[in-house]
Amino acid sequence: MSTTNKVVIITGAGKGVGKALAIGLSRSGFDVVATTRNTAEIQQFSKRLEGNFSVLECDISKWGSCRKLIGQVIKKCGKIDVLINNASGWVDKSLLKATKEDIDSLIDTTTKGTAYITKLCLQQMVKKKSGHIFSLLTSSYRHGIGSYNNKVLTPYYTAKFGTSGMSEALKHEASKHNVKVTSVYLGSIASDLDIDDAEEKLHKKHGIKRVHVKSVVESVIFIANQPRNTMIDEVIISSLGDF
Repeated sequence: MSTTNKVVIITGAGKGVGKALAIGLSRSGFDVVATTRNTAEIQQFSKRLEGNFSVLECDISKWGSCRKLIGQVIKKCGKIDVLINNASGWVDKSLLKATKEDIDSLIDTTTKGTAYITKLCLQQMVKKKSGHIFSLLTSSYRHGIGSYNNKVLTPYYTAKFGTSGMSEALKHEASKHNVKVTSVYLGSIASDLDIDDAEEKLHKKHGIKRVHVKSVVESVIFIANQPRNTMIDEVIISSLGDF
């Protein structure tokens, strides 16, 4: 891998928004490190990645796995410029219906796991006094709780709001070390679409018009390419139907 381009780690890059980010950022000249628990997912589309890239296994819910990943990236690339926190758990249940295992899984991956990988990347960024951390979050944190299939997903919001709180607080902590932090609040994103799918493939889901996944990629690339003295600490990507 080149050390002249920006090295970006993308968690949860095996599908959905993470897959779109891996493909889109690689096309835009970033040295992409695409990570997931199951690298077979990424291998299926790795031929579409351009430039310098790596596909590495990482279970962010495990501290040792995160440390191993960071060691591999530093050894191969020499630095970490950008972290995109995309990996997240999902449980389609209310708190009354959720099991202990459901709650543990959500918190371990979405909240603790994101904190683990962010801390380790932040340590590397502080050493060189530069870097950028993105966290993909739910717009409900800004615009209120909604329902999904007539259910309020309290466990999911518990985990995601914890990550949102971390991102908001980290803006103040990281700025002391010249590290940027951007909260990317997502509404109804068509994460089932491929980055190259036509807009005509968009359709409503649960009565809500969705936003093409490529919009997320374009926003992240735009923000990541801003000059070092320009800070965009928050963006909301959503349709009017979300609110």
